Amino acid sequence: MSIAEDFKEFFGMTKEEYLEQYGKLNLTELRRQIYRDKPPTNDLEARAMYLDKRYASYYLRTFDDQFFIDREREAKEGYYHANGNIVVSGCVDNKPLGAKVLDYGCGHFIFGFWAYYLGYKVTFADIPHDFFRFMEFVCKKRGMDINFVPITGQTADLPEQYDYVIASEFLEHCWEPLSVLRYLVSKTKKYGLIYISDFYDDCQGEDPSHLKHNNIFQNVMFKFQQYIACGLESYETDSNNIIKIWKKYDE
Repeated sequence: MSIAEDFKEFFGMTKEEYLEQYGKLNLTELRRQIYRDKPPTNDLEARAMYLDKRYASYYLRTFDDQFFIDREREAKEGYYHANGNIVVSGCVDNKPLGAKVLDYGCGHFIFGFWAYYLGYKVTFADIPHDFFRFMEFVCKKRGMDINFVPITGQTADLPEQYDYVIASEFLEHCWEPLSVLRYLVSKTKKYGLIYISDFYDDCQGEDPSHLKHNNIFQNVMFKFQQYIACGLESYETDSNNIIKIWKKYDE
């Protein structure tokens, strides 16, 4: 069965019909419209945007049968290494096959699928918007051994601990990012690794979903001190010498 057929079965309409109804704004325009029409005042309101069907349409408009083919090819060809992307290097270089990987706030799903096609046990967690729910439906139909955990509160109810956690461009969208990070650390195995890529520099600027009250973390020294206080130590930097992979130290 093709993605087009899956789409019709899951949504009761074609992809084209869905996008005609919900996909008329690009992501930047959508974020500005939703957040500036009604700026969030609490965690529940901050998460509400991601349940908007217009938000899911941003991801769904480019999702087709080629998605899985491309992710498998990229994983097997070492695409992330060739492009200087260290997102999964902790898995590839330091963990045995079958290690448990959590892609938290997975968004476009790409990083987690790189790990999946490299032989790791993957769990995706995100707000249960249409794209997240549809991806779960598609993967289950294809017999893919992947776990999906919805984030229905400030954090997801994760059932186990993980060897490697991916938190890419996610914390700056959280109402209380340190609370979320402490939870992720608690769900990381001792000496496990956490990839953190965040972008607090744009809080309430071009992208208003980067919440304004998190602009305190624009101070990198302060931010890293808080990350260390959560139980982490620096492990690997990217090509710009920015710490991106952290290790959970002995408890």
